[in-house]
Amino acid sequence: MSLLGFQRALSDLAASPALVQAVRGAGAGAAALAAYELTSLETRRLAAVAGQRGMAVNCTLYRSNRLGSILQTFPLTSHLLEGRLREVADRFFAAHPTPAIATRRELRRFSAFVLASVEEGWLDVPFLAEVMLLEQAQYDLALLPRRLVEARAARRAAHWPDGPVTPHPMVRVVRFGHDPSALFPLLLRKAPAPYEGVPAGEFHLLLDLRGGVRRVTLLDAASGRLLGALQDGAAADATEALEPFLAAGLLVRTIPRKAAKHPQRRPEMAAAA
Repeated sequence: MSLLGFQRALSDLAASPALVQAVRGAGAGAAALAAYELTSLETRRLAAVAGQRGMAVNCTLYRSNRLGSILQTFPLTSHLLEGRLREVADRFFAAHPTPAIATRRELRRFSAFVLASVEEGWLDVPFLAEVMLLEQAQYDLALLPRRLVEARAARRAAHWPDGPVTPHPMVRVVRFGHDPSALFPLLLRKAPAPYEGVPAGEFHLLLDLRGGVRRVTLLDAASGRLLGALQDGAAADATEALEPFLAAGLLVRTIPRKAAKHPQRRPEMAAAA
């Protein structure tokens, strides 16, 4: 028996109501399962599994468990999707039949899927992309080992006082095409969309988790562009515009790129030794 193919098919049946229905079709079991390279005995057994009355409940439980972490991590995105959430979930599960072992990877898959769907025009939901980016950034920051990350950033800044400037690893800038101060009160009280009267424009939200305290600040356009460009990897000009952000700790000095290619030469490594 081709055990691996059998196990994969069994897993896919639990994940896909559409596959269950295809296997249940009169005489269609073998055709629906052809891609798994099963023996005739395995095909009969899986057809029997698909025909069980409890299979629908099994599929529902599987999808509910998988969707639970998405709803919990991206509540505002889920609210914006509203009636389309099931359709989005169906397409996402079809694109990724097997969940990622790590929850973090699964959630990034979903985020990437939603953003790609917006980019392609299939998901035409106002505010969706910017809210998705914000919730993904919040999740990424929350997962970082804050004390370790902050200690490393402080050591690098001390050893490389003239090193290149980069945003502090515990901050993120998220670009918005609509005014967050008008949008988020509506989202947080779960007001039904569409949200009319939310001003469009260029806005930048600063997420700051330094010290374990969550701060969300609406930046002016110039500051948002500067921090956003540095976050994207742009080289910083040696201008006075950087000084307030360095003084506030939003920007830090880090390892020069050349030194980073030779870890054995880093002063911080030598000091740690």
